[in-house]
Formats: sequence, structure tokens, C-alpha cells
Amino acid sequence: MPWRMLPAGVARRRARGLVWLVVALLPVPVPVPAPASAAEDWRVDPARSQVEFGVRLMVLRKLHGAIPQVAGQVRIDRERDQVDIDVALDARSLQMDNPRHGDWARSDEFFDTRRHPVIRFRALAQPLPRFRDGGTVHGEVTLRGITRPIVLEVEPAGCERIGRDCEVRAHGAVERSRFGMHSRRMFLGDRVELEFAIRLVDAPADPAPSSESGH
Repeated sequence: MPWRMLPAGVARRRARGLVWLVVALLPVPVPVPAPASAAEDWRVDPARSQVEFGVRLMVLRKLHGAIPQVAGQVRIDRERDQVDIDVALDARSLQMDNPRHGDWARSDEFFDTRRHPVIRFRALAQPLPRFRDGGTVHGEVTLRGITRPIVLEVEPAGCERIGRDCEVRAHGAVERSRFGMHSRRMFLGDRVELEFAIRLVDAPADPAPSSESGH
């Protein structure tokens, strides 16, 4: 019987049934899972990482020291082929061959570790291939509560799993006068050289200490 000849109530029920049939036959959308994050978090291995520094004394001689207590984190984003670095050095742990030189380097004339115990280096969105092939990395260093830009030269990696099977080695320099270190200019050079040797450990990253921690 044609629909126009059916009672109104029956026609409406048949129309609703037809709608549900059409809906049931439509393809059901399958939710697409979000792609897994390509970022990897690594922790700086404090047992196998170290930073060394040197400053020229009386033109012909150089004072050397080391800061063995290093912490921080590295995030590798393989999707963007980038690296974020946040490394903190406990300047109170610095060591020099002459203990008197170490005491002076920790004093308020130099690193001033009593008020600023942490030296921090950060570099964000750096190209990952530079840590494999070597190249320039642009970041910033916070020293004595003052933050300035720094450029580091990264050495080519000697292994495939960078930072795990071999060190990440880099070197650069800062001018100490730009961080408020103006003493003994007659005898001590303005350029402070820095050398980083960093190893990574496969573990969740811990936040690097605040630059003003230890107050």
C-alpha cells in the first residue's frame, strides 16, 4: 500500500524505521590513535659527567679546574630532529690542583659559590645531527645570577648511541667580566674556557636544580 494511503501514525513509524536502517548501514568511524610521542627524556649521568675550566694567568700559565658534580636532563625529539639541553653544575664541588686556588675560585671574587652555587647551561631546539657530526650549538649560561649567551663547539661523536656509548664533548668560552668578575685583571685573563664531557643514563629525567638553589 502506498505511504500516502496509510494512516498517519503508521506512516511516521515506517519513516522512523527507515531512518534507523540508513543510520545502521552507514560506516562506523574508527578512532585513529594519536601518534606516539617521538621525544625521549634522558638524565645526565653524574657519575660519568664532568666540566673543566681554565683561565690564563700571567700570559704564560693557565689555571685549570674541574666541576665534577653535574646534573640535568636532555630531551631528544626525533620527529623534529632536535635536542633540548638543561645542565646544572654544582660550583661548590670544583677542584683544582692547588687547594688555595680552589678556595679563591669559590670565593666572591670568582664563582661566588656561597650566593650562587649553581652554574647552568641551557640550549633549546638544537639540531640533533650536530651532536653526531659535530658543529656549533647556541645556548645560554647562568653564572653568578647573570645569564649570557654562549656558543659551544661540539666534537663529532665516536659512537652510534650518542651520550650512552660515548661522551658528548663540547667546548666554549665566556668573558668573566660579563658576569661581574672584575678582580685581579692585571694578572688574570678575562676569558674562561669551558669543556663539557657529558654521559647520559637511560632513566626518567630529573629537573635540573634552580640556579639559585642552596640559599
